Amino acid sequence: MTKDKIKIHTVSDSTGETVQGIAKAVGVNFENVEEFDWTLIKTSAQLKEIGEALDEKSLVLYTLVDGSLIIELEKICKNKKCKTMSVLKSVSRMVKSLGAIEKEAVVGAQHAMDDDYFARVDAIDFASAHDDGQNFYNIKESEIVIIGASRTSKSPTSFYLANKGYKTSNIPFVDGIKFPDILFNLPEQILVIGLVRDAESLVNIRRSRLNSINFKSINSETDYTNFEKIEKEMLDFKRICNANKWPIISVQNKSIEETATQIIKYFHRHRKKINNQD
Repeated sequence: MTKDKIKIHTVSDSTGETVQGIAKAVGVNFENVEEFDWTLIKTSAQLKEIGEALDEKSLVLYTLVDGSLIIELEKICKNKKCKTMSVLKSVSRMVKSLGAIEKEAVVGAQHAMDDDYFARVDAIDFASAHDDGQNFYNIKESEIVIIGASRTSKSPTSFYLANKGYKTSNIPFVDGIKFPDILFNLPEQILVIGLVRDAESLVNIRRSRLNSINFKSINSETDYTNFEKIEKEMLDFKRICNANKWPIISVQNKSIEETATQIIKYFHRHRKKINNQD
């Protein structure tokens, strides 16, 4: 089996988010793949610079709109004897074959500053203002409220969801301290969801966290990382969730993206259930 590096070059006339996501999803399955990203490509001079970086072990994935740039890029790739592919063309062809009416091509249209864009910005601001139990006064404006013990990925998951446009709050669970009353009196359309890990995993993560900040207090560290205490903490937390019929997701061995995707599924299922009751 060849050990040569396979180079995936992503080329976009905008931010490159779409094509880079595809390249990264493919790249995680291979050991000898490198990714090179070329964004905001508008000119022949930029294409020539890309061409200088290509060889026979290169794969060029692109999301260009300008027809002349596409032709030029394809020609460069042919001369370099490397493979090239428009990641949107095949899907576009299928959609068109079903009778869809084409719009005039607009560079970077998939990243336009439309209503969805501003909704994401608003959601990110909201998640920042409501991170780790802040600002309960308008928590009822949330679409999703994440609860969980320390180091269960509440904050990064909240911000990932916010980047998808979901207004998300997160509230920490501390064993022996009651949740705020407002959590138990939220409008029914708001999804409250709990995140958990197993006790052993939490012990290791919390110890690593304390080491990273050079935490020296032995008593506090024991209180925060004691296995039996954490086991009780998880059991108490699950009892509260079950008593209130709040779904629970284990983030054990899950990426933030996987956890968020599962939450989104719960969210839409929850909203569908609420709407059917009306």
